[in-house]
Amino acid sequence: FNYILALDASSSMLANDFSPNRMTVAKENAQNFVNSLNAEVKIGVVSFSGVTRVETALTGDKKLVNNMIDKIDISSAGGTDISGAIMTSVNLLVIEPDKAKAVIVLTDGQQTVGSPLEEGINYAVGKNVVVHTIGMATEKGGEFELTQLLSTLDAASLKNIADNTGGKYFIAGDKTSMDAAFKEIVNLSEQNIPHQLRLPFLIAGLLLLLIEWVLISTRFRTLP
Repeated sequence: FNYILALDASSSMLANDFSPNRMTVAKENAQNFVNSLNAEVKIGVVSFSGVTRVETALTGDKKLVNNMIDKIDISSAGGTDISGAIMTSVNLLVIEPDKAKAVIVLTDGQQTVGSPLEEGINYAVGKNVVVHTIGMATEKGGEFELTQLLSTLDAASLKNIADNTGGKYFIAGDKTSMDAAFKEIVNLSEQNIPHQLRLPFLIAGLLLLLIEWVLISTRFRTLP
């Protein structure tokens, strides 16, 4: 699998129900996820609010990715455009058509601006891209300085995105559950490698079995 991590950078990510705030915890967990990936896996990062910004395209340079995640800051653009973030992420993934592809959307809010969520979902499905969603929310909520309004998590929409693209929805109420969500995404990806990617390994395995059978049937067979 190749991944694009889409990280919410709207002002509500400064809420203090995660210590010291949501953005800091989200970035720390995202970097831990990057460090857990195999060397051959490529990953890119986008940040989004009312607009989507490409932080880094697909790359195997994990140090670069972590540096770019570290530099993500709260966006000055208002609103949250999850659909736009999905479509931008998909566009970054399709440059390697032979690789399985997944987007991970990490957000504490809901779609407030941009195209309808259905457009993002349909775009991902049309390009055979899985979308996992992680909802960052605690039961008590939190306060933040830039505004007195606290965005609410639209769990139903995030679940709808995941369900319709073959992904999974996770609720992350603390740092531990967010870390567990990222780990499960890696496990799910390893278990669901598309058939076209498994086929070469299957053929190679059959060839090895055939070679072994031929050798056993010739002078290389084990003597009793």
